[in-house]
Parts: sequence; structure tokens; C-alpha cells
Amino acid sequence: MSAGISRRSFLSGSVGLGLAGAALPGVLSACASGTVVPTSAGRATLPDYVAAKVPTPQEAGTAAGVRDGYWEYPGELVRSVHDAPGSGGTVTALLIAYVPPPTPLSGNQYWQAFNRNLGINFQPSITAEGDYPTKLQTVMANSDLPDFMLLYPTNDTAHLIEFLEDKCEDLTPYLAGSAVKAYPNLANLGNFSWQTATYGGRIYGLPQPRGVFGSNLFILQNLADKAGISQPRDVDDFERLMKELNQPKAGQWAMGAQTQSNYNLAFFYQLFGVPNTWSVDKNGKFTADLETEAAREAIAYAHRLYQDGVYHPEANNMTTVQAKDAFYSGQIASYVDGFSAYPSTWQQVALIKPDNKPRVMIPFGHSGGKGSYYLGSGSFGTTALKKAPKKRIEELLRVANYLAAPFGTQENFFLTNGVEGVDFTRNSQGAPIATTKGPTQNALSQGYITSSPSVNVNTQYPDFIKAIHQQEQQLVPLGIPNPTIGLYSETAEDRGSDLATLVDDQLSSIIAGRAPISSLSTLIQNWRSQGGEQMRNEFQKSYEANHK
Repeated sequence: MSAGISRRSFLSGSVGLGLAGAALPGVLSACASGTVVPTSAGRATLPDYVAAKVPTPQEAGTAAGVRDGYWEYPGELVRSVHDAPGSGGTVTALLIAYVPPPTPLSGNQYWQAFNRNLGINFQPSITAEGDYPTKLQTVMANSDLPDFMLLYPTNDTAHLIEFLEDKCEDLTPYLAGSAVKAYPNLANLGNFSWQTATYGGRIYGLPQPRGVFGSNLFILQNLADKAGISQPRDVDDFERLMKELNQPKAGQWAMGAQTQSNYNLAFFYQLFGVPNTWSVDKNGKFTADLETEAAREAIAYAHRLYQDGVYHPEANNMTTVQAKDAFYSGQIASYVDGFSAYPSTWQQVALIKPDNKPRVMIPFGHSGGKGSYYLGSGSFGTTALKKAPKKRIEELLRVANYLAAPFGTQENFFLTNGVEGVDFTRNSQGAPIATTKGPTQNALSQGYITSSPSVNVNTQYPDFIKAIHQQEQQLVPLGIPNPTIGLYSETAEDRGSDLATLVDDQLSSIIAGRAPISSLSTLIQNWRSQGGEQMRNEFQKSYEANHK
């Protein structure tokens, strides 16, 4: 699910707490020191990037964020870890879960193989998403901490920095610069994800890499082609396209919109050049997206589309499932969702309406020319390690190095698919097919310690790999990062959700015509007085600390 633009704006920006996005692909390029994409980490020394040696993809990725693509499964997997990383002892972890709990260890062949392969007795504490914030706070308050702790994107992590400094290991000596080469798979993660694990120039955890891509406008491209506007040149073109696609009498609307998406405002912000959450000038002054004239223009444009009647009657009230189903069936011709939804969207449309062609619309300038594209945070979150002797930290980092093994390696194949004949079988191409037991067996949540860089793999739909690769090549050059990634604001953690609700509710009212555009000025004043100004000051202070 993609959050609404304001909710995304005011919840992101804290160390290890980015909401979207991810890491660099396992590309076959040379070693590179320092950052390979823009980062706000200032003088923080991030790990060097050293690309892993993996099977040659059919579509080659780039160090800037275009991912490797495979429509043929690798015939021979490489080995990236030659010895079991652990010494036989227990490794504990506090991790989140989005799936049912695993089968107990005694009857779980995957878990047993996991322990053998890594040389550890893995004892995770796995908590469902809804209960995780409370569980995390409880654990943080205890003196007996697990080895690994996922700092999930939440607003319930007050005093996080004090916790990191007092109780968690500063990993800078182990991972900064060339030191990371002792853990080759961690070196392959790329700086775009590592920047989310920094604070004040120090590395305080491990990222869970995701693609650099954020939210996007998905569109049924065949309908746009039929309307004669395959790729709009400006917002007037886009408005004409939406009017062409809007056919309510035939049960087809031009646009849907998920709950709290503010009528797909994230996409329009990119067209009008609104900053990605915040902008920072040469003097280190931060300006929130909402405070810009470009935001006012984008909001007014969304209101114009609303007046055109191109939105589905339930737009902005649709659940994620409702919006997806409406798009799959062709009831809506476009809506905003996360880029990670692309594979499942392609597959579902192919099953339900095979003549339709889902694509991501490339942002364009509101008056012509190039648009901008919001890059994600680079990581799902950050996993901190409790303070421990040097020998223990090195062992835990070896475990993490195994978990970060990239696609095309024996280690990644095992972590992803499990035990053959139990968790998966193979199709005629040799690609793994999960059994009904597989998901339950594999639900150890170890990927929330750290994981491999994202790649695109689909042996069933080769055309998908070609299409997504082409679109990633178009999006990456338009990308702008969020400058608060790697910075910290306690107000954002404590009050970000309330501020987001304040903004979301009023923006939705403005776009739907329940409030005048002039009320935006009052909204900005209320946002500033209720925590926005404090948030700005805290980000600026954190920024200055990182740039000393």
C-alpha cells in the first residue's frame, strides 16, 4: 500500500525509519568508495559499495538503482559464503511478521536447515504488525535485549537516539568505508540503503534493502494508447486523457484513489516539482513540501480534476484491496500504488483482463519537459545490534552477511525457497515453485534483520521483465531523494501521525471542494504551530551535526 502524500511526508526522515524504498541491485560493476547515489549523510563514512559476482541477468541493472532482470532462472548458482558464520550458540532477534507464525522448530525442516547452514541456534521473537510497536517499546525498556532488534517505521519510538547510543553497538568501526569488505554481501547492499542506518555520522544498524522506487501512477496503457495520448506532455494533456478514459455509463472511471492518498496527490506533486517531503538549501534550511507554491498549484490541479468528475465515486475511500481489484478488472484506468505492486499487478491483470496492459506513467513537467520522481528511503527499516564484545559483533555481522546473499547465490536460494521437496518443487525451467507448506515453514522473518538487494525475476512473463526494466531506466534519472533520510526528529516520531492526519483531512477537503484553496494557508500555520516548526528545527539540527 502507498500512503497518502502527507502521511508519507511527515512520518519519514528518521534514522532507520524510512517508509518506502530500497537498495541497489546486484550489478556487475567495479568497487566504488563512498556514496553511489545522493545521500544526506553528509560526512558520515558509509560502507564502500562492492558489487557481488552473480549470474549474468537478461537485463542488466545499474549502480544508480535500475535492477537486474531475469526471465530465465540461473542454471548455476554461485556460492557467496564458504563457512558457517556462527559458532553454534544462540542468536536472538526481535522481528515483525506479516504472515502466520512458523511451524515449531521440532517439526520445521526449514528452520532446522537454517540453523545448520548458519551454525547458530536461531531464536526469533516474531510479533504481528499490529502489535509490534508496543512490543518494541517493551523490549527497549528492558535491560536484557535480543541480539538483533528491528526498529520498525513507527511513531512510538520516542528517545530512539538515546536508546541507540546507550544500548546499541556503533557499527561504524566494523562497516564504514573499506571495513565492510570483510562482509562482501553487506558491501553489495549499496549506499542508498545504508544511509537509513546512520545518525550523526555513525552507523547504528543494518538496512533491509528495497528498490529505490516509491509511489507511482499505474495506468492501463492500452486505453491511453487508444485515446491517442500514450504519454502526456503536460498537465493539460493529462487532463484530456483522463476525460477520454472516464466513461461512467460503461462502468469505467479514469482514476481511483486509495484511502488517505489525497486523490493521488503524490503523483501530481511530482509533476509540479514539489520537494520530496522536504527540501534543504545551501544554508541548511529545510522547507516542507506543503509550504511551497508548487504544492499549492498541484493541489489546485487535483481539485480541477475532481471538478471534471474523472474520479471513481469511492475515490479516496477505497481500501488497498478495493483499489487494486478495481484496476485489475478495468473499472478504474489509473490509481497510485507503490512500485513494489508492479509484479502482482501485471500478473493479476493478465489473469483477469489479458488484453489490458498495466504500466507506470513516467512523470512529466506540468508545463512540459521532464518531471521529477520521488525516490524511496532505500530500506524498510533498520535493525540495531545490542552492545556486545568485538568477537560477538563480528559473529553477528557474519550472520547478517549470509542473510544479505544476493539473488543467484546458493545462500539466497536457500533463504528464499527452503528445502527442496518440502518447501518447494521445480518447474520445467528449473525455477522453484513453493509448496503449500513452504510459506509456513519459511516464516522466520529473518529478512527483517537484513536481506538481499532487490532484483526483477519472472520466468512466466518475460515481457514483464522487459517492460519494468525499460520503465526503471526512465524513472531513475528523474529521481530526487528525501533529504531527511539519515536524519532524526523526535517530534516526527512522537507527533508525526497526528500531524499527518491533520494535513490529510484538510487536503482531501480542499481537493473535493469541501474547503476553499485559501484554507491551505491556515493549514500550514496549524501544522507549523502543532509540531511542524519543531520538526524543521530538529531536522536542521540533525543535518548540521551530520555536516560538521
